[in-house]
Amino acid sequence: MTFSFYAAYRLKQVTKPPQLHIQNTVIKKSDPQNSHSKDVNFKQRTIQLSDSVAQDCIAKLHHLLQKEHLFLDNQLTLGQLATRLDLTQHQTSELLNEHMQTSFYNLLNEHRIQHACQLLKHATNKTSITQIALESGFNNKSSFYNEFKKQLGTTPSQWRITQQVSET
Repeated sequence: MTFSFYAAYRLKQVTKPPQLHIQNTVIKKSDPQNSHSKDVNFKQRTIQLSDSVAQDCIAKLHHLLQKEHLFLDNQLTLGQLATRLDLTQHQTSELLNEHMQTSFYNLLNEHRIQHACQLLKHATNKTSITQIALESGFNNKSSFYNEFKKQLGTTPSQWRITQQVSET
């Protein structure tokens, strides 16, 4: 029975997609004030995605965000996004961090705020900010307000008033 478990476990490990490999590298760093060299450890990541593969994945990601509005799902995880892109979580993280210079949550929040702005422009004053926040993929009003102010430098209410004034 132990052998069966080991064989099944080993098979599962062998069939897993490739993971990012992190290797430690030691560099000698000279200190101008001290004649002794110091050993400095840092982690160097091996890039898995070539530029051409990354560009294909970025195009697919843009399609998922712009056409399918994947960002509206407030339960979306990096793992779920990776599955939709046919990548591992590590590869998806690499795609976002290294090739797009953003993070998973920053990417989602940028699209959510853009969507919220469209809703704020076309909604009546009777539509609550909380309702717009929820319809844009945020879990609560507080996180929506914080992200809105971070990205646009104003509150959603003030932004809505400014838009209404500029249209008249």
